[in-house]
Amino acid sequence: IPKTDAFVSKAPLTYIGHLLGHEGPTSLLNRFKQLGWATGLQAGRSIAMTSSQSMSVNVSLTPEGYKNRQQIIADILSAIRRLELDGLEEWRFKELKTVNEAFFQFAEESDPISTVTGLANRLHTTPPQEIFTRGNFFSSFDELIIRDILTWLTPETMLINIVAPEINANETTPYYLTEMRQYVLPANQLSRFIEARKTPLKSIEWPLPNPFVRDPGKPLKVTRKTTSDTQPQVVLSTPGVWAYVLPENRFSQPRSDLYVSLRTPLASDSPESALMADLLARAINENFNFLNYDAMLAGAGFRARAT
Repeated sequence: IPKTDAFVSKAPLTYIGHLLGHEGPTSLLNRFKQLGWATGLQAGRSIAMTSSQSMSVNVSLTPEGYKNRQQIIADILSAIRRLELDGLEEWRFKELKTVNEAFFQFAEESDPISTVTGLANRLHTTPPQEIFTRGNFFSSFDELIIRDILTWLTPETMLINIVAPEINANETTPYYLTEMRQYVLPANQLSRFIEARKTPLKSIEWPLPNPFVRDPGKPLKVTRKTTSDTQPQVVLSTPGVWAYVLPENRFSQPRSDLYVSLRTPLASDSPESALMADLLARAINENFNFLNYDAMLAGAGFRARAT
């Protein structure tokens, strides 16, 4: 696609990647999961060159997904067509704008060396007066720019990368000595993809308004200073259950954290038990992914883990 740096405040690639890469119950990823074809999907801006750049969709395939990779590519192209027809809505852009500004306003301090090197690198392409804000503040929804970018996402300009042990390599890359094989898409496959790009995917729906997205307001006032005797307060103490709370406002962040620890010797009394506990935590996270994904987009989240 063409370079979009001039329209960074309109965030066309962020908008397109947000919808194609969503992980909600009616998303493209969930369709692939239900079919047993994929475990993950990411979409967004990729490689940037001097006068052009790439928009990429990366799918983590299962063995069954590898067998059906042609249909997966066709579905992605059909999802792009669906996006053109009914996915361009201003309220979706406003959600992204609210979240982006909140992340910038309430960002925590980062490592000084990383900050300086990052800013120095950005100076090559960013005006000095925008060095801190460019890409962090969205201006307004521009449907025409998004539509223009979508017109470039076609099979004729598509590069397909497949990474799998089943690939029959016939050459080696000169720099990293990686075995690979290059080929031009057969005419019948290209025709199939061109037809898919014209046909909207009916088996998906775009996400509903995110219930976790809201304006966080102004930074909180610092109301207490940390001291060596600062201690959490016990709010519940019964046989087998203890609960503590510690109000902490020093960081002026509009967020809170809840930690629940369930302790049992059964979770680590054998290698098998430790493995099963880890699998249980992964299953819980997968089960809550639909809800957790919306929360994560808004800067919150949930995670189960076996310790």
